[in-house]
Amino acid sequence: MDVTKSASPRSATWRPSPRTAALWAAALVPFGAALAAHAVGSQPRTPAPGPPRPALAMDQYVINLGEIDDRRFVVGRFGFRNAGDRPVEITALEPSCGCLRPRLDKRNYAAGEAGEFFLRIQTAGEAPGPHEYFVDLKYTAPEPHSVRLTMKVVLPEQKVVIEPKALVVYALGESETTHEVTITDYRGYALETVGVSSSSELARAELAGMDEDEDGHRRIRVRVTAAAQVPPGIHRTLISVRTNDPEHALLQIPVVLRGKDEETERGVPEG
Repeated sequence: MDVTKSASPRSATWRPSPRTAALWAAALVPFGAALAAHAVGSQPRTPAPGPPRPALAMDQYVINLGEIDDRRFVVGRFGFRNAGDRPVEITALEPSCGCLRPRLDKRNYAAGEAGEFFLRIQTAGEAPGPHEYFVDLKYTAPEPHSVRLTMKVVLPEQKVVIEPKALVVYALGESETTHEVTITDYRGYALETVGVSSSSELARAELAGMDEDEDGHRRIRVRVTAAAQVPPGIHRTLISVRTNDPEHALLQIPVVLRGKDEETERGVPEG
């Protein structure tokens, strides 16, 4: 009887399935990354330099006076301190409106020294309702800096209105120029002038007359005459109108005169 020997099975080579291989690969990624980071080593980063810190530290950047009563002007105070280690020189206070009158008694401040300035708003001539005014304070420490400071106020209904509330005159000719400003009293009172004057010889002011507008409101007319020969550059003056009304005893009209300079003489280039 024939006996057939069964063949012995061959030794098989183990191979992981595709799913198992993917799991192993994912598990080894963090390990490989750690080895690479250890081999390369951590590289220190140099921080980017930030903007220079302002030398003037303000007590407040916004003053909100809210609703005020009928006053011819209101005043806000801005305090500050030189927080740097070098002297500070305030070079300019640039208001956003001719009705603003900034007052600064001192311009140079040592390190650690405190100071202040006042910003006055002349309300006559301003429309009623909420207003936002600002002034740009410019200084060197020794690099130039600028900070904007804001005053907010709600003005009452108009009572005494100046139109225009400021004059800008380009005195570029050879003869005098005349301009008129009106002051209207909407309260129905008999507002009268006591005197009219100018703070500069470059602009002469005088009473041009008194009448009523179409609605019967008393109106004062002031004539402002700019000089024929105004020196080059920008010149600022104030026209002061004094009245018989205690609430509006002094009304002021800012005037800016621009004389001839190289730029105005050249004119606008052609082309």
